[in-house]
Amino acid sequence: MSVRIRNSSRLTHAHLLSMYSVEFWEIPEYPNIDPREDDLIHQVDATDRMDRIAVKYYRDPGLWWVIALANNKRNLPRDLEVGESLRIPAPTYVFSELLKPR
Repeated sequence: MSVRIRNSSRLTHAHLLSMYSVEFWEIPEYPNIDPREDDLIHQVDATDRMDRIAVKYYRDPGLWWVIALANNKRNLPRDLEVGESLRIPAPTYVFSELLKPR
């Protein structure tokens, strides 16, 4: 089966595997997102969700995983706390380096 994955998808870092005619996604090998000088800081408020924060900085709710990785939140992060500071990798880095085609 041919699957087309957007470059911004978290599955862009995974492979589609097949075993006994069953296809499944392997666990993605996410890149390290080390701190950089051009990172931004976001102060969490009561209305924030990771996808909404991604829209604010990247205009794409699907890029929530970039912020989660940068802040060591490995699972779907629902544990945001009001007042918490999140590191937001700079959009220029995300779109020019992190998401460049493999």
